[in-house]
Amino acid sequence: MENSEDKNVPMDGLSYYMEQNWDAIRSNKELNLPDQRKLVAEFRCNEVKDCAIEELTPLVQQLEKDSNVEYMEDFKTRAEVIISKAKESYAAETH
Repeated sequence: MENSEDKNVPMDGLSYYMEQNWDAIRSNKELNLPDQRKLVAEFRCNEVKDCAIEELTPLVQQLEKDSNVEYMEDFKTRAEVIISKAKESYAAETH
């Protein structure tokens, strides 16, 4: 049995979803709504990933700059904090 959430399209992905459906209709392709929803989900996840990377770029750049100046005892810890923040940001936006 399919979960009802599997049928939902996020509002911010609706225009992309509709565009993909109309492209399929215009080109006389068979309309496959589950596949179209999957494309929207992939598109949205890539969009969220790019935003998370963009948000954390200054932290990564600062870590890189600091590591070029001196040996850093806390490099691993700082890198792990950045990775955790990226995961949290991604999870919060895609939940």
